[in-house]
Amino acid sequence: MGSSTSPMAIESNQVRQNTVLAMDSHPLPNIPHEIIFDILLRLPVKSLLRFRCVSKSWGSLISQPKFAKTHISLASTNTDNTHDRLLLRWNESNDLRCDLKSCSISAIMHELSDTAVSLDYPIDGSCNWEWIVGSCNGLVCGTVEKRTVFLWNPSTMKSRKLPDVGMLLDKYPAYMREIYPVYGFGYDESTDDYKVVLIFQARVDWGDENMVMVYSLRTDSWRIIGGYPRPLHVAGLGKFASGALHWIASSGSRRFIFSLDLARETYGEVSQPEYVGSRRYLTMDVLGGCLCMVCHYDGFGVDLWVMKEYGIRESWTKLAAILDKTHSLYGQLFTPICILKNGDILMAVRKRLVQYSPKDGVFYDPMIFRCFPPLSVYPYIGSLVSPDTDAGNGV
Repeated sequence: MGSSTSPMAIESNQVRQNTVLAMDSHPLPNIPHEIIFDILLRLPVKSLLRFRCVSKSWGSLISQPKFAKTHISLASTNTDNTHDRLLLRWNESNDLRCDLKSCSISAIMHELSDTAVSLDYPIDGSCNWEWIVGSCNGLVCGTVEKRTVFLWNPSTMKSRKLPDVGMLLDKYPAYMREIYPVYGFGYDESTDDYKVVLIFQARVDWGDENMVMVYSLRTDSWRIIGGYPRPLHVAGLGKFASGALHWIASSGSRRFIFSLDLARETYGEVSQPEYVGSRRYLTMDVLGGCLCMVCHYDGFGVDLWVMKEYGIRESWTKLAAILDKTHSLYGQLFTPICILKNGDILMAVRKRLVQYSPKDGVFYDPMIFRCFPPLSVYPYIGSLVSPDTDAGNGV
């Protein structure tokens, strides 16, 4: 016997349908442009790239250079690591080719291992790069065999191969047989320009000769600038902080921090901390936007210093003193990556990514990297900044 529907039930269903139709036909609220702008600025790049398809107005807004600049400005001052990411060179199959992955630092803090995503290398042959020169505002600068230089935004996957510096090397005088190129990458805020610095250090019979070249993204060209004020040797990659690139340099037996101001293109020297004891070697990095020195001492530990106020020697602060009571850390290179919201320091120690608590003096090993430790780790920030010269630093 078939079931029947009561008149009351039919009437109730009709009321619900009319209510849904009324809700569907109700126009969406007219949200002011300024509020939409403010909401979108707080979203990660992955979401913004999807939301460009919501409407023409949203697509136009998100693609504007002004939006990209404001977005990176807010992301850089964010204290909860929402936009901070890591590039990881990962070898899971024990072959010659390394996988390239990206992972958010927030995922590391919350042990979310499934958020590490694979990336394609930006240009052909770039799996053999010497790797990253530096990262700034979401743009990554890398080299292949020290002659091919490129800029790349891992968040938008846009890349740009710079004019060939190999031709410049080939034009160098024939009597300079040993050439040591040293790179640096940073941002000139005065002209809203990204610059790559290339220092040629050539060894000749009568001593060392140097030439400094600067690439400008605005002009998409290299040019020579004035040389050193005195003979010296620089090593490693330039570290960008407070508008200048920095290298650890040596002149005779003296070692010091050598700087190049990207706006004025002038050279300088930055004071170092007051080290105590017999140190083994120094490395330099940037931590929380501040210049950072890592002092490795013979046999008993590592000190981590940050310059809280750029150029003020008295502002050097010892952020951590890592004791090595068991000598298990001896010979290992410490590379600070970022300061986490809880005050811990994320750092790479050889092929391990570790979290160090200065308060407790304890190391933590994030679960995400216990199975497949990365070969190398490089921090960058998610942004919409474009490596294209005609994009006006927007998507």
